Amino acid sequence: MADRHSKSFFGRNAGLHIFSSDKTDPHTIVSCFKRKKDGTWENPLNGEGRSIHLIIEEMISFLEVLKGNHLKWSGYDITGEKGLEIVVSLDEELKQEVSIKIGQYEKKFKSPNLNVLRLLIGHIIAEKIEFATNEKLSELETRDTSISVFSERITTKDGYDIVETTKYNTKINKIEITAKIVAESPKALLISLDVGHEFWIPKNTIHSSYDIKKRKIFQQFVVDKWIIEKNLISMNYNGE
Repeated sequence: MADRHSKSFFGRNAGLHIFSSDKTDPHTIVSCFKRKKDGTWENPLNGEGRSIHLIIEEMISFLEVLKGNHLKWSGYDITGEKGLEIVVSLDEELKQEVSIKIGQYEKKFKSPNLNVLRLLIGHIIAEKIEFATNEKLSELETRDTSISVFSERITTKDGYDIVETTKYNTKINKIEITAKIVAESPKALLISLDVGHEFWIPKNTIHSSYDIKKRKIFQQFVVDKWIIEKNLISMNYNGE
């Protein structure tokens, strides 16, 4: 097996690059890039385009869409200064085309490139499970283990799964917000922030008391930081 993998896929105006620097590194870099006005291509290795680091769990969700087992996977990386989202979605009608978006960049895949991408990612996953998870307890004590992944899954009526993962830093895990309660379900609250954004958050991400009856006034909440960042990222990339 090779220690390093680097593969680019070019379309008419958009491309995608897969890069694994070493089989012992649990991260894989996925980049989207575009053709410039002068006809040359952006180079992800020079910091152009948009790139996101994916860990093994995220790569597995990525592969499930390529195989047709999941209808869509979206991953949020909010471990850095600026959050970033990757969305991998299967064409709902033909099931023969996959769209990959990183931020505002998008590359679509059909056979045979879709098959090549599927085989490449499957190979990288198998390689990293074998070599990137072989750590001793002493090595874990010195490694930064502050990065964690939260996963949510919804099953559609036709049996396809839609999966979301959020990669976040557990060292910066709580934030205080001002919000109104709009609605309630058994496991979540629909809240409206004082800046106008509205979304659902799980009750188990709330670490302060609140009054469910006071729905017309703003209240103070202490919540997991990642859930707020994820929703704000999602709104931003939807053009809001």
